[in-house]
This record gives sequence, structure tokens and C-alpha cells, in this order.
Amino acid sequence: VFNQTSVVYVPNKTIDYYLDRAGGATANGEAGGIFIIHADGSVTSRKQNRGFLLRDFMRTPIDRGDTILVPKDISRFSWLSTTKDITEILFKIASTTGITITAFK
Repeated sequence: VFNQTSVVYVPNKTIDYYLDRAGGATANGEAGGIFIIHADGSVTSRKQNRGFLLRDFMRTPIDRGDTILVPKDISRFSWLSTTKDITEILFKIASTTGITITAFK
């Protein structure tokens, strides 16, 4: 979500309501993997809500103390971020090598 936060409980509100209050899911969020951890420790997920009636998971009411989790979509790969990380590592190796060579001359 855009703003990981706590939201004040409002009776009879659904997952949609609370996700909207947190700014909604980002492009890196796996919307199909959203699940609820209830205050009693039990878990409800979209995958559990498949059935004959095809209940809409996003309209599931949330109770006081429940936590909604939107997992990160790990299949997305950020080329820019990875390139930046590799460049930083190569720079640090080159700097360390240069300092070491200079120190032992």
C-alpha cells in the first residue's frame, strides 16, 4: 500500500474501505494475495473464499483488531534498482582496491 498505517476501526466496513484509507495497493502489491489476520490469530485469504457462491473477498467485513496484509509481488523486477545496486558494489570494490594499492606503495 502507499501508506502503511493504522486506521481507526469503523463498524461494518470492508477491506476496500480500509485499503482506500491507506492509499490503495501499489504496483508492487500482489492484489490476488491479500489476506486478513484476525485479532484471534486466524487467517482469511482470497484463496479460502472460493466456493459455490463466489463471495467477493474485497467486501469481507473487518472486525476490530484485524490486520490486512498486501504481500509484495516478488515476480516484479526493477532494472533500475538492480543496476544501481550493482554499480554501487563495483564502485566500492574499485575504491577499496585503489586505496589498498596506494597504501602499499
